[in-house]
Amino acid sequence: MSTKAPCHTVPLRVSWENTDSAGYIHNSVVFRWFEIGELEWFRALGIPWTAFPDHGFPRIHVEADFRVPLYFEDACVLETRIVRVRAAGFSLAHTIRKDETTAVTGRIDVCCVSARTGRACPLPDAMRTTLGELLPCE
Repeated sequence: MSTKAPCHTVPLRVSWENTDSAGYIHNSVVFRWFEIGELEWFRALGIPWTAFPDHGFPRIHVEADFRVPLYFEDACVLETRIVRVRAAGFSLAHTIRKDETTAVTGRIDVCCVSARTGRACPLPDAMRTTLGELLPCE
């Protein structure tokens, strides 16, 4: 069993450039935040993206549900966790909380591709093993 945390958190704050004219967070911002969460989570796991020069990891599906609005200067926490590992990809779930309130939930599905051909290929063994150890028990 892995001793690494299955959920990684990143503190964030809604900045001026992240808002629309009404002062709400712009919907596109959460997708950038999801990628920040993903990058920081992999870094915390000791899996740097630069370790896989022969692979690409395009997003094949992204979604977000906006439950309560976030405003300029709101402090939040982004939680990222693995929810599915497949032979050639994985899925991450993201939750953005303001205080104890869930503001946004979302999911990103990622496919592993060969950098040479651009076609789907198996996840690198070390990545698949580490991610599989972090899956929640069913």
